[in-house]
Amino acid sequence: MMKMEERMKNSPKGTIFTNSDFYDISNPDAVKMPLHRLYSSNKIYRLISGYYTIPYYSNVLHEYGYPSANAMAEKLAEKYAWNICPSGVVSFKKKFYPCNWAQYDLVLQGGCKLVPKENAIAYFEKDYKSMSNMIYGESIPFETMMKRIQQYEGQLNKTVLGQIRMQG
Repeated sequence: MMKMEERMKNSPKGTIFTNSDFYDISNPDAVKMPLHRLYSSNKIYRLISGYYTIPYYSNVLHEYGYPSANAMAEKLAEKYAWNICPSGVVSFKKKFYPCNWAQYDLVLQGGCKLVPKENAIAYFEKDYKSMSNMIYGESIPFETMMKRIQQYEGQLNKTVLGQIRMQG
């Protein structure tokens, strides 16, 4: 049970697990009981029979989040070897303009990232300062710009989640 719980905790937020995701740890019959115990002790959430996740806390909404319907459909399709027919702008882009860094599903869950990772900020700050003579008019301090980008990121994610709730 500890290996299963550890794998779930170390997986990306919103990951959906099925019994077969743990067959490398134990045999199929021995997987069901530990998952049921984790569910009974409120450590994991059962989406439907045989499909589990660990809810994640959204700092934007101040509530717990769960995988999207799209993620659930993809997990079901994976289990039964189905093909999902694309729909909407995101699906169109995923099919015809694929790029690994876009993470469209994460955006639809309110997880769009505009602020660079911490280890890249020093590079961008140095670049920004070296290009300051190319900026027309008054330039704002790098720290102020990063704070504004962080605010825009929060507003964008909140808006996306609001739009999804209105459609659902």
